[in-house]
Amino acid sequence: MKGPPEAAMHRRDEGRRHSSINTNDHTRDEVGVRTPEGHHACANKIDVTLATGGFDVSAEVTNSGSLAGRAVVEGYLSAPAGSNLPTNALATFSPTTLDARASTTLTMFLPDSSMAQWNNNAMRVLAGTYTLNVGQSSDGDFLITTLNIPTTFAPN
Repeated sequence: MKGPPEAAMHRRDEGRRHSSINTNDHTRDEVGVRTPEGHHACANKIDVTLATGGFDVSAEVTNSGSLAGRAVVEGYLSAPAGSNLPTNALATFSPTTLDARASTTLTMFLPDSSMAQWNNNAMRVLAGTYTLNVGQSSDGDFLITTLNIPTTFAPN
């Protein structure tokens, strides 16, 4: 079977966050960091949809600061327990530039090959629940969603 099965659609978890961000002048519930350039870019929500050869990951990003700035939104993937894949591995990213107090929606592609591992003499995406953390660094705060893969398949 090529590509993820239709039932591999995600569960949207935009309300599940790690911690609030405290900045010099306010507290943010969104995911983000204050940068030396004086802007505060944060991911407000994420959505994942099935696409040919993988998933499209959309992230709404807001610069809540008073200056324009650049940010890179990154997607880190963790495979189900018992997998041979690394935990929290960079799987997708997208840079953006935002004016002060502006928002945009970025779409990043998460190829199903980023979930593949060697299994039974071939590359396979194993069935299970994969976790996708979307934020600005591997050790930062994230918005978290899960990808439920119901059956093992060969990536495109």
